[in-house]
Amino acid sequence: MCFTGSLWVFRQECQPLLEPYQRITPEAGSYLPPELLRERALAEMTTHEPDDTSFTLQSLTYRRRFETAVAVFHREQTDAIRTLHFNPYTGKLARYIEGHGLNSEVFMVIIRGHRWLWLPPAIGSPIVGGATLVFILICITGLIWWYPKKWNRRTAKKSFTVAWRSGFKRLNLDLHNVFGFYAAVLLIILAITGVVYSFQWFRQGYYGLLSGGKQFAYPTAQGTPTPIDGTNSHDAANRIYHNILAHYDSRVDRVMLLYPQKDADWFRVSINLNEQKWHTSRLLYFDPVTANEVSGAWEPPARVRTVGEQLFEKNLDIHVGSIGGLPTKILASLVSLVGASLPITGFIIWYNRKYGKKKRKCRGTSKRLGQPRRRMLHGS
Repeated sequence: MCFTGSLWVFRQECQPLLEPYQRITPEAGSYLPPELLRERALAEMTTHEPDDTSFTLQSLTYRRRFETAVAVFHREQTDAIRTLHFNPYTGKLARYIEGHGLNSEVFMVIIRGHRWLWLPPAIGSPIVGGATLVFILICITGLIWWYPKKWNRRTAKKSFTVAWRSGFKRLNLDLHNVFGFYAAVLLIILAITGVVYSFQWFRQGYYGLLSGGKQFAYPTAQGTPTPIDGTNSHDAANRIYHNILAHYDSRVDRVMLLYPQKDADWFRVSINLNEQKWHTSRLLYFDPVTANEVSGAWEPPARVRTVGEQLFEKNLDIHVGSIGGLPTKILASLVSLVGASLPITGFIIWYNRKYGKKKRKCRGTSKRLGQPRRRMLHGS
């Protein structure tokens, strides 16, 4: 998990290199409206899947001005996904993908391993969460084990510096102890902020601890949406999109329109004001016919939030290292690599202590048994 996390940190920096088709040349005009882009996407689906009409449009995402717009289709019967990348200015298809291609496929593999160990989420998520809780305990006990019984110049040097010119066993011990000490506190922070996404009970308890006993709840819509007839929600998509741009004065890096899949569904919109910071995201609910915002989440609550609540809001940015930009990303990646090395160096330490002495003892015994007996000199 630490290793996959160290790679995921640089997803945004590596994606243009792995999938250059997601980059476009910005133009002076505006993006095509959602309804027109939806029609282009449906036409491309007919071309690529002429005999399959079971796919429905799940989402349409507008991104930054140098990135493609993305349409995602879903087939409920087999849970199949089709992803189409478009030039948002012209509507020209940039890439058709059989699968979820909003992020690089390489990083989709990485995040599935990081979150679920490449297992179904219902199985993998609790396994990852449980292992992370154990990892937190190991880090805490490791700090206790690292602490010297007596502080003097010699123990301080051994505790804070690596003897690079020593033998393999001593070097391995220093790498485990010294690097583990420097990384332990940050590893515990990264682990705690990660367990939030595995267990509901942990998320509620963590939020309650930070907020002074308050209950965590995602924003939801009140009431019942106006029934759709299959076409009026498409017109609402245009109005919703333009209302969002007008409300935020175009200060939006990403707008994901989540189309209603059933008559009783709201039109949901996920927006992010700053693509580099997750805590600037909002989840809004709109009526699929009137296009009225019904969740009251246009802006953060007007009340003064506690430091703990603000900290929880930035939880994902802390976890992925984006809270302070590139410097904290690099720090999070390096710390995660240290975390990935600790089980290896720790196992070597355990193995040497468990079996190393036995091997040395056996070698010493075999040497003594192989020596010729000295002759006894009688009469001397």
